[in-house]
Amino acid sequence: MRLEGNEAFWEIEEVVEGCGVTNRAIQLGIERGSNNWKTTKFPDDRRRTWIRHSTMATKYLAMLEQKYCDGMNPVDWKKMQEMRGSLIGGWMNEATLEDKLEDACEENWQGYRKRYETKVNTADARKREKQIKCLCRSAAVMDTLVDWIASKGLKSSNKQVYETVAKWLEQNRNRYFYYKYVPMNWLRLREKVSLMESEDLASWDVITLPRSGNENKVKYTDDVKKEMRGLVLRMMLNGAGMSDEMMARKLTYFYMMHGENVPSTSTIKRIMNETQVKLMASQKRYGDNKAGKQKYRQSTPLERAQFAGDCWEADGTRVQLQGFEVDGVRRTLFIVAIRDVMSGMYVGWSYGLSENSDLYWEALRMAVTVTGYIPYELRVDGFRFDDKVTNLFEKMKKYGMKLTITRTSTGKANAERSFGTLQSVFESEHKGWVGEGILSGDQNSRPTAEYLTKTAKKLKEEGWNWEKAWQEHNSIMMAYNATKFSAYSKKLKGVQKSPIELHNESTKPAVKTVDFWDVPTLFWAEAIKPLRYFQITFTKRGIGDIVFDMNSDEYLDIHKKYNSVMVRWDADVLEEIMIFDPKTDAYLTTVKAFKRILLYGENAEFDRNTEYKEKAKALKKKVKEMTEKTLDGSERVLDESALSLGAMVSKEIKENAETAAMEEYLMNRPPQSSTVLKTTKKTKTKVLKDVKAITAPVPVKESESAEIDHFDFIMNQL
Repeated sequence: MRLEGNEAFWEIEEVVEGCGVTNRAIQLGIERGSNNWKTTKFPDDRRRTWIRHSTMATKYLAMLEQKYCDGMNPVDWKKMQEMRGSLIGGWMNEATLEDKLEDACEENWQGYRKRYETKVNTADARKREKQIKCLCRSAAVMDTLVDWIASKGLKSSNKQVYETVAKWLEQNRNRYFYYKYVPMNWLRLREKVSLMESEDLASWDVITLPRSGNENKVKYTDDVKKEMRGLVLRMMLNGAGMSDEMMARKLTYFYMMHGENVPSTSTIKRIMNETQVKLMASQKRYGDNKAGKQKYRQSTPLERAQFAGDCWEADGTRVQLQGFEVDGVRRTLFIVAIRDVMSGMYVGWSYGLSENSDLYWEALRMAVTVTGYIPYELRVDGFRFDDKVTNLFEKMKKYGMKLTITRTSTGKANAERSFGTLQSVFESEHKGWVGEGILSGDQNSRPTAEYLTKTAKKLKEEGWNWEKAWQEHNSIMMAYNATKFSAYSKKLKGVQKSPIELHNESTKPAVKTVDFWDVPTLFWAEAIKPLRYFQITFTKRGIGDIVFDMNSDEYLDIHKKYNSVMVRWDADVLEEIMIFDPKTDAYLTTVKAFKRILLYGENAEFDRNTEYKEKAKALKKKVKEMTEKTLDGSERVLDESALSLGAMVSKEIKENAETAAMEEYLMNRPPQSSTVLKTTKKTKTKVLKDVKAITAPVPVKESESAEIDHFDFIMNQL
């Protein structure tokens, strides 16, 4: 408290302590110009802010007066104290040690300024002023302490007085001492007082700037410092992982061997801690996830994905649950998961005993099947995928998907971080959890060995194996997708939706929606298969032939156009096939596997057999109707059409048709030249003297027509 005339002023710390209001609330009221928090500063101490007593709220005035002024007005209370002191005597008004220390820091320190103004040469004027004030107050505290011990007749070794002063200094450290120039440990304080008494030193000789008179900082030239900086940097970058202490020792030995001035450890460490040295060494000295490297890691501000399906990230990791035995060998569970970046939903995943191409293929199959679309972009790491997955990527790219292959953890950072969340939030609740990965720096990231041994024994008794492991973790994945982000995330505490809700509610403008035949095109096996006996047949080892029967009139259009078709089927479950055009890849139909008809024993299926024959008869009828319809469209008689049928009719029918047609032709166009000679039947040699054997039609006489040997003439023409 401070009195100026008839007005009292309070420090902010006094108001906080006396009224129970927070410092932040007071500062906020001052910033907003509240009438209840009028402040002022006095010329003799511009650093401190004082609150005017008369402007404060009534309830705060009562609280301050009760705590500091025995319930009286501060001005009246001060006058009463002065009057009491004058009447009763000085002994009643004798100040305590704490009061004298406060007076020293408030008023008496000004007398020490001349002692320090010539000793402090800091270039920054503001910092220099703070240093001088702290030095003056520290010296004033030391003199006050010495005077108190002398006035009270105490021994210089009295522990209690030093503890009292040390406690007061610690309490008022932020108030008076920006820089710690006076010891705040009672033992160090006693050492300072002993030094003043033994060597008859003044307080300003004992209280000095740290390292005052130490010229080591300017002892080395810029060239020497440059050399030391280069040596330190070389050791940091050599990859040996040396500690700061080891590098300091090596540098000390180096200068000792060369007979030069040996720098102190603090000088060497000062160079190590230079910002430029840390910057240059950060990328090689520290690991990827360590703070030393992350501080200087370049980062591009990126916007989050706007829509579901804009990007999927695929990655694999080991599941942090207890292992199990497979054929007598201890194995662990691995997962490959496909995560939608925008919603955080795992859209597909697959389990195995190792991270392999089959897991990626199965996870992608689940993702496309569940969502019903192909994303705009798919990001995968540089895993060595086999031909099966590589071909799948090529097929998906034909649908317009962008494939990004990255070999850095930042390339698919969302998937990497989500695995950490999956482990620390969801897997950790399972009794089979074995802890986070070996690179985790969390001290609570791994259970104890005793706990792991106990849970492993319990799980073994419960029959823990491959099947239970993946089924348990599958439940964890489903729980992650269905849990609201606000339930566990501080960053997303305002998101009251789960990943699956965000995914389903989001628009998906950039995706390619797949039809029901696109999934078989992408993920099923395929081959060209012939249509024989109106059936398509597969042969599987250990099962035999699996027949897909098409002996029905509903497949007539396929039988009319194709001798063989493109067939796609699920290699895991061969229960149905999809048929496509072998040239255009257009979808034709889906055929279910045909269960063979049993005609023997008490379970004979005669009704099924009858039904099957009816379908076959209906197909035959359709073919017959198609044949009759085709023949009805022809105007030629059977014999004439036989000319164009070639090998489809007998030789006798063909020859009879040719003979009849030629005779009809010759009867209408007889030869006009007598130069056509008869051919003997013995030699059947054709002699033709006139190449114009047949001319335009000219009427002929009956007598002439009767003399023509048709057989010989036809043979000559042929």
